[in-house]
Amino acid sequence: MLTCELRKEAWFTRTFYAKWGATTLGHGVFFNDGRDGGSILVHELGHVQQFEAHMLMSLIQGICLFAIFALAGSTTTGLWAGLGCWTLGFLWMLVPSWLQSWLARGDVYRDSFHERACYAIEEMWQQTLDEKWLPPGHRISTSIKDK
Repeated sequence: MLTCELRKEAWFTRTFYAKWGATTLGHGVFFNDGRDGGSILVHELGHVQQFEAHMLMSLIQGICLFAIFALAGSTTTGLWAGLGCWTLGFLWMLVPSWLQSWLARGDVYRDSFHERACYAIEEMWQQTLDEKWLPPGHRISTSIKDK
């Protein structure tokens, strides 16, 4: 996982992004200035785990799509369709989740399933500071727990 901290002087950090703690894009986590501590990191690790699960599923779907087209004699089309399915895998998680929260008249982002799941992980970690609430294979150093 790659992490970076956005500069507090940057326009983006001072305006649009001022109320956000962090953002996860794949295996990259962008922290707002000074907000790279424990509970935000745990929340963002939850999003990394979601990304990994959905990208694995979209890879399997892409391989199946490629195989179907290849068996039908259109290998090139199958390759592009399979790569497209895999590349856009994160949309299979985000769009239905946003749509569901919008239809339920909630906040499209904050009430979405993927976001609420990470809030739950973050809350459990805050209550116990126990790493069992982290995604498998992830650990938080003692110095971050103290932030």
